[in-house]
Amino acid sequence: DRWRLYISFPLGTALLGVFGFGMMAWYPTFLIRTHGMSIGEAGAWFGLMYLVYGTAGSYFGARLAEILHRRGHRDGHMRLIMLAAIAMTVPGIIGPLLPSAPLALLALAPTIFLKSSYYGSSGAALQLVTPNQMRAQVTAVQIFFGNIIGMTVGASSIAALTDFVFVDDNALRYSLAWVAAVFCPAGALVLKSCLRTYVKALDEAASRND
Repeated sequence: DRWRLYISFPLGTALLGVFGFGMMAWYPTFLIRTHGMSIGEAGAWFGLMYLVYGTAGSYFGARLAEILHRRGHRDGHMRLIMLAAIAMTVPGIIGPLLPSAPLALLALAPTIFLKSSYYGSSGAALQLVTPNQMRAQVTAVQIFFGNIIGMTVGASSIAALTDFVFVDDNALRYSLAWVAAVFCPAGALVLKSCLRTYVKALDEAASRND
């Protein structure tokens, strides 16, 4: 009865994972190839920014989902992921195209923050509408989609674009921008398509608990 929700939500988050895993795999290399950073500099800056902005995103994302819920958006968890995907598109595209390393790192900050902001919501959203005896299976499906699509396609798609479309190792920046431009909006659209179904599932879960 809820096939659209249980397929669309893992698919939507997996599409975002393509960008997320791809950025994690290739952004330091982009800093090295395009802006002349050393391996140590690129790793240190990328790791430090992930530590700071990733942690902040995880915390404040959860708070924002609660705010959305209090303001009447019962689909707050899923809506947060959709909004983060839309907002993440802009710095995700612009960051690799900026002319200097400091500017690229500046754009990386909101990208990491937004990417990390929906981790809690992506884990909680389906659990809220899934019967207890099915939650482990649903989690397994979501992890499967994330690993098969997000992790596998993410790094590989950027490598493929660089090697076979641009045919230039120094065009890595354009591959990063293209992946952000395609997969972030695609993930947001897939999630938007199941918002109504999600609210209906919340109503059914509430009546079942009553």
